[in-house]
Amino acid sequence: RRCGISSKFRTNFDFFFGDNPELFDETKQSNAISRLEAMSEVAMRILDKSFDYVDGKYGVHGGVGSPGAVEIIATAPTIASPKGTFDKLGKSFHIFQASPPGTASVVVTNWLMGLFEPDQHYSFMVNQKGRPIRHRGEEVPADTTIVTQTHYLDLMKIYKRFHNDFDEVFFVVSSRGDSEELRINPKLCEYNNVLCLEYEDLIYANRSQLETMVQKLTAIFQDRFGYFFGENSSLLGSESQMNAIQRLEEMDKAVASLSSQPASVIDKKFGVHGGHRSNSNLLEVKPLAANEGDPDFKHMAEDVKKSFHVFAATPPHTASTVLTNWIMGIFEPEEYYSFMVNTKGRPVLQNGVEIPISKTIVTKTHYLDLLALYKRFRKEFDEVFFVVSNRGTDPETRIDYDFCEYNNVLCIEYDDLVYSNNIELELMVQKLTRMFQDRFEYFFGANSPLLDMEKQKNAVQRLKEMDDVTKSMADQTFDHVDQKFGVHGGHRNRD
Repeated sequence: RRCGISSKFRTNFDFFFGDNPELFDETKQSNAISRLEAMSEVAMRILDKSFDYVDGKYGVHGGVGSPGAVEIIATAPTIASPKGTFDKLGKSFHIFQASPPGTASVVVTNWLMGLFEPDQHYSFMVNQKGRPIRHRGEEVPADTTIVTQTHYLDLMKIYKRFHNDFDEVFFVVSSRGDSEELRINPKLCEYNNVLCLEYEDLIYANRSQLETMVQKLTAIFQDRFGYFFGENSSLLGSESQMNAIQRLEEMDKAVASLSSQPASVIDKKFGVHGGHRSNSNLLEVKPLAANEGDPDFKHMAEDVKKSFHVFAATPPHTASTVLTNWIMGIFEPEEYYSFMVNTKGRPVLQNGVEIPISKTIVTKTHYLDLLALYKRFRKEFDEVFFVVSNRGTDPETRIDYDFCEYNNVLCIEYDDLVYSNNIELELMVQKLTRMFQDRFEYFFGANSPLLDMEKQKNAVQRLKEMDDVTKSMADQTFDHVDQKFGVHGGHRNRD
């Protein structure tokens, strides 16, 4: 391709450029390739922007993708790899099962593993710095397995990282419903090495439905990636499909055996968690049956008839005290604050006494493993929310951005939590409450009376009282703590 385009240009305009090979040498062509690759990367980054957004360097528009990006993804160089290579095929490949949580991704992963490595333990790319791949509790290279599961959804970055290790890198993605939190960018589904599946295609209730599902998914896989595997590949034949069916049946047995275990227990072969009664992942919105007769469900919302708990889980020095008292003002304006201590066991204290989590609606903490918190408390409530404050660019005062993408997590910037007078305070409460309403509408519904003007007035009043207490304790030492608002002595500002 590189020679073809340059040759046509040179031939057509030979009357002007003449015989000057330096104008069209290998260096110039390499520069052109590098620029096109950079253009494609920019195009991917601005897929979610509107068409009127234009990159000033490359002239690509938001929301349209790039034909160049499709070409780059589709033409991985041929470099042999020790794993992911089949003698029948003579080519190496790797499959990333990259999906949002809550989209039956564990079913997709085990179907794919059933086809290609039915007895292997699953591997998972962790969505944290460095994106390590873990297999049986150890960090491993990608070629340890053929299939890797991940919730990290920047497919272009994954491709660039691994495309030199295999003849091809494939992505199989599952999406669910209409929520953006449960769907991948539809533009990515247009790439020829990406297969997008719907949640509804991943549900089965008996052996017959399981067999039909595996046959259908495998046919879709064959059609999509026929350019690499060829037509009617024996790798995807009846024997491979039977292996996939058997693996999924074994997975279901593992799910059943772990149903009474805590979510922290993970089966290392199938990647299913304890308490994982359905083919869905953690942080999925899957309401439990609320026990309205249980007095511990103090925060049963009468207007929504569902129980919930809110964690103000923030790094220190991010206006977390303001954040916590705003939320408490909305839901429990007269309550004393509760705090989860970042020590062994993570006890929750209120007024100096350890309490059950169900005693309050809001719990403040600086423990930032939201997934661990969710796993621990998800069975006790219909939903567990996390409201997080971030500040600046220092990693010590920011939570991992990937957490902010979950639909039960609301991330707020420090600048949105600052006020200097009553008018600014009222406007801040209105803005924050609107953000809360918009983010968690799937649970509370639109225009919930739980978040109405009366509740906002309560929040304003609580924050005013908090400020008064802060001023009264300004000359005390830091180890003095007000048990209602959680402010410390010498706490002259709200950091």
